[in-house]
Amino acid sequence: MKDKSISIITLLTIIGLMLALSLSSPYEKISHEFTLDNGMRFLLIPNHKVPAVTHMVWYQVGAADEKPGKSGFAHLFEHLMFKGTNLLQSGELSRLVSYYGGDDNAFTGQNFTAYFQTIAKEHLPLVMMMEAERMQNLILNEDVVNRERAVVLEERSMRTDNDPSALFMEQVNKALYQSHPYGTPVIGWRDEVEKLSLADTDEFYHRYYQPCYATVVVSGDTDVHTLKILAQKYYGNLKSPTQCKKLDRSNITAAAPAITNNRVNYKDNRVRTPQWVKLYQAPSAHSGKTQYAMPLNILANTLGGETGRLYQSLVIEKKIATSASVYYNDISYGPTSFGIYITPKDGVEFQTIEAAVNQEIDALLKYGLSEEEIQHHKLGLTADFIYSKDGFKSMAFIYGHVISNGLHKEYVENWVNNINDVQEQQIMRAAKKVLTNNNFVIGTLDVENNEVN
Repeated sequence: MKDKSISIITLLTIIGLMLALSLSSPYEKISHEFTLDNGMRFLLIPNHKVPAVTHMVWYQVGAADEKPGKSGFAHLFEHLMFKGTNLLQSGELSRLVSYYGGDDNAFTGQNFTAYFQTIAKEHLPLVMMMEAERMQNLILNEDVVNRERAVVLEERSMRTDNDPSALFMEQVNKALYQSHPYGTPVIGWRDEVEKLSLADTDEFYHRYYQPCYATVVVSGDTDVHTLKILAQKYYGNLKSPTQCKKLDRSNITAAAPAITNNRVNYKDNRVRTPQWVKLYQAPSAHSGKTQYAMPLNILANTLGGETGRLYQSLVIEKKIATSASVYYNDISYGPTSFGIYITPKDGVEFQTIEAAVNQEIDALLKYGLSEEEIQHHKLGLTADFIYSKDGFKSMAFIYGHVISNGLHKEYVENWVNNINDVQEQQIMRAAKKVLTNNNFVIGTLDVENNEVN
């Protein structure tokens, strides 16, 4: 008699696959896109579950676009955009959004700066008017710049300088990317931020904060006809430069230099939890060998997470670590990283962790992956992706992030199918591409007086 038992992984895979199939189709190809005469792009993702919208403006400028010696300027300018304009007092945009029951914020990345509001749908005209106003009528002076620079420096103190883990990862990232723009932190180096001045703002503002370098993403309870009318009314009269040329970002899409020093050992008396990390240079979905992006997503899920190989081996079986995770960022305008992050148990040497990680990687490269294992991790990625698309705010973030990193909206809409189409040989080819090259950095974070490691 044949064994009719079924593994938990197989059962979960079957159940989850049925769920994923039942959820995926309503989310495919639901966006609408159009462009105004001034070059400003609009993307709508309708979602009529609640009478609210998220409105986001994504500018095609980020930390990687800064001039040498001006690090942190894109982030500083994000702060300055909340100051006064011809029609709005300093901070009035946020006060009005809050008054009408909404929320707003902004964030800067390596390749973009984004501003967003989530609010009841009847107030969409208000937030569009205010965004259009600060796009071209911002008023700046020496006092405003000096005060916001001080705020940014305090932010750096709190988030980076007073956090040994953040300082450690800043050094690891610099070692990974070398002279590539991604080696510079978005918040900037302290000594360079201290020198940013009013004289820098006009050129930056008038160069990058133009309709032709902006994409508006609206997700929520509205329709494309209404959005086109509002877009023309509030943004259509904004002028772009006569020749709004495509920005030269060849320095960003270029590969990072070969790594010269692949060890970063950082010690600090403030450290409470030692860390071991290994970051590889890797291609993204936009830059480099783009055919590796989907397989690397699956590979990261296979190695990381609570059902991944590293967690099962180092945490569950060998009990030498308290956590083990793997992170791959496929959405990047330039090159990206494939990172392994391990928290050792007390008293466990970093050499022991490194040997255990290498053993798992060697086994994967030698023996490959089972079909059951691949399907299980495809399911996990698919389910996470589908659930993330359920909220109108998350949809605006997903689409905006993808478009601002040089990809098309179809990257989102075809993502589930593209993941499911990946074969084992493609995953192994990607694994060998990334995990067997010498462009990696190993970093250790430890207590200053810890002699164990």
